[in-house]
Amino acid sequence: EMLGSLTTDRPLKAALQRVAKDINGGASLSDALSAHPQVFPPIYVHMVGAGEVGGTLPQSLERIAVYMETSQSLRERLMGAMVYPAVVLSVAVMAVGAILTFVVPVFAELFASEGLALPISTRVLLAASDITRDYWPAILVAVASVALLGRQILATEGGRRWSDFILLRVPVFGNLRRKAAVARLTRAMASMLHSGVMLSDVLLAAARISGSGEVEAAVMRARDSIHAGSDLATPLARAEILPPLLAQMVKVGEESGRLEEMLDKVADFFEMEVKAAID
Repeated sequence: EMLGSLTTDRPLKAALQRVAKDINGGASLSDALSAHPQVFPPIYVHMVGAGEVGGTLPQSLERIAVYMETSQSLRERLMGAMVYPAVVLSVAVMAVGAILTFVVPVFAELFASEGLALPISTRVLLAASDITRDYWPAILVAVASVALLGRQILATEGGRRWSDFILLRVPVFGNLRRKAAVARLTRAMASMLHSGVMLSDVLLAAARISGSGEVEAAVMRARDSIHAGSDLATPLARAEILPPLLAQMVKVGEESGRLEEMLDKVADFFEMEVKAAID
């Protein structure tokens, strides 16, 4: 009730007020939180539930806070890294459009009055200028249509998988995206295991948090293998999208009974890799 009165975020305020009402009605905190998945993600609910069962709810909430802060910091770094090239690309497109529309036609008139024999590259540039100047409304409509179509495709499951497949293989940024996905995955797994969440639930929640469809699919295949009696390291080692270091550290963790500690070390490593790549 106190948190609900303090927050200015309307969806969060409404969710907290409802959670307080459900708890007063006899529900557990995890059950009350699970009714608001748009505010409290599965990792939150699983860790709270494990804390309630084990009597370690304060520690579980502290781990959730640390995980959320770390995840947010990583997300902000990634977004910040993308802003600069996006701005440069946008300015470059506008500059080229202005040159083709206003500057090149001046030279076209000069070349025409001199009757010069122009090389193919110059003729192509002049043609591009004519097209940009004469058909710019159609070009804008075409760009907007492609953007709208792309958005609709990405809204589908197949579209998201296709885009993820492409993005993970883009030079430089693909490797950065892969490392960030592994960092999110392992940090979430470690946080939940520290709180006592069952491994099957850990894999289900962490796979969705990774932010990569291919990584999620690989983790879900590993989850199916565990249900069939396998260890965790073996199916992770077979997943080409995941770095070998992850499977090796998981194997060490399983054999030593320190899986959550090894996952924390993997998360630390890949978070440092992401920060170095961004810098």
